[in-house]
Amino acid sequence: MMQRTAIAIALALSLTAPAVANGLSASQSVTKQVTRVDEHGEIEVREIAADSVSPGDTIIYTLHYAYDGKTPATDIVLTMPVPEEVLPLADSLYHANTTALYSDDQGLTYLALPDANSHEPDTHLILSQITHLRWALHGDTDPGTIGSISFSGQVR
Repeated sequence: MMQRTAIAIALALSLTAPAVANGLSASQSVTKQVTRVDEHGEIEVREIAADSVSPGDTIIYTLHYAYDGKTPATDIVLTMPVPEEVLPLADSLYHANTTALYSDDQGLTYLALPDANSHEPDTHLILSQITHLRWALHGDTDPGTIGSISFSGQVR
């Protein structure tokens, strides 16, 4: 079993709206998905702290945010780097009321993720090459708003 340090699974927050940086706070969590069959044969899936991970494990990176500014904020963008040891899972990259973007060049440029409901292949997106994920929140973010953005990945 591989031991991962907090540094290897840590996330970073990037704000592209400096006017709201003082009113936006964030914390990060990394959990591991575990599955077991209970005594009745039912499958139980739960999340536990990702203190140690092994290849094949599914981990969930979550960025919890809170906006406590005095007026509504616009153009809030949240960015998370993707550790190279993690393969993002495509179905976890989309969130309601956001525009999802990805970078495959260490965050220098970003492209929109293909529409989650599209059956057209995206010739540019290669999940194993994603280095950063970014979500632009739609509309205004009101004072007192609390939310989270997350993605799942498989340890390589």
